[in-house]
Amino acid sequence: MIASVAVALGPSTANAQSLAWPAAGSAARSAPDGIVAGQPQIFIPEDEAARISDLDVPAGKPVDATGVSTALDEYWTPERMEEAIPMDVPSTDIDVSTQRAPQSGRSALDAVAEQATNALDLLDLAALPVADVEPRPAPYASNGVAPANGRIFFTTEDGSKLTCSGSAVNSPSGNVVSTAAHCVHGGKGKGFHRNWVFRPNYVLGISTGAFQPKQFYIPEYWKTNGVNTNTGAAVLDSDVAFVATFNDSNGQSLVDRVGGHGLRTSGSLAFPAKIFGYPVNNLTLGNSQSTCSGDTSTDQLDGFDYVGLPCSMGPGASGGPWLADYNPSNGYGYIRTISSGGGTASDGNNWILAPSFDSRAWDLYQAASSGL
Repeated sequence: MIASVAVALGPSTANAQSLAWPAAGSAARSAPDGIVAGQPQIFIPEDEAARISDLDVPAGKPVDATGVSTALDEYWTPERMEEAIPMDVPSTDIDVSTQRAPQSGRSALDAVAEQATNALDLLDLAALPVADVEPRPAPYASNGVAPANGRIFFTTEDGSKLTCSGSAVNSPSGNVVSTAAHCVHGGKGKGFHRNWVFRPNYVLGISTGAFQPKQFYIPEYWKTNGVNTNTGAAVLDSDVAFVATFNDSNGQSLVDRVGGHGLRTSGSLAFPAKIFGYPVNNLTLGNSQSTCSGDTSTDQLDGFDYVGLPCSMGPGASGGPWLADYNPSNGYGYIRTISSGGGTASDGNNWILAPSFDSRAWDLYQAASSGL
């Protein structure tokens, strides 16, 4: 048992019959909202466009990402990457004073489902098959450095330069990134972020390629309701995104360059986790990967599950993977969820929280993988 903590983001739906984000503007979870696919844009400031005018990028105007990888590479200079600050994350007050691990032999979603007050015939989630995507290691010795993890850079509509974390996921297309929705879209009343790029295996400004987005995939609920402060559990629950990318400038896919983690979207939320991210609140200053390890705990808010782990990673770690069955010899595992935020409990312990991945996350992944 730990004291209460003000945290940013985590919960996941407990409704076993209807695993869908709530209808826009409603607290109910009875109707799916579906998936929003966003077209990425490159927006080059006028002064920079003038400097790289030979790339034929219109000054001060959005440009379709297709075919302008050179412009985006030119934009994200080492200086601009250094200037990028962590994205503000959605926040709420979550009381984790009763934080607990699920009972042995039963999933956390099972426990919450038993407490549901609706009259639906609830499914036994523990009996549902786990939707697994197998990891695909890189075609070279990774020496346990987890090359599939990386740093994301982007700008917002007001021109701010920001950063998050993400990871490559194995897929038929070979070009899918897992991250948080707030690392892709600004939420209610805002649009998709601009100048977005994923740099896997990022260390001190150097990465194994740079991958531009072909399409963003987020829950519609995040688009219509996502906010950054004092939000409800349903909004927090939708902070999940998958991104389809182009091949890199050498024509290679993401998994061809760095491999890809597996994906697991059902089963127990209590698992030994290995968390990766690029926080700026420690000695690395976001210039290399940081990690936390331990057995996850779960609790609920407004009927939504969230997953937690004591960890000091702070801003910049958003979107980083929580890996189950992590293999330290090759640096790959199964993404079970992603970092959404965290906080400090009254007893001084730092926590990092995450939503659960379920069939809705699987649908996002499938859309990103197939280009729907």
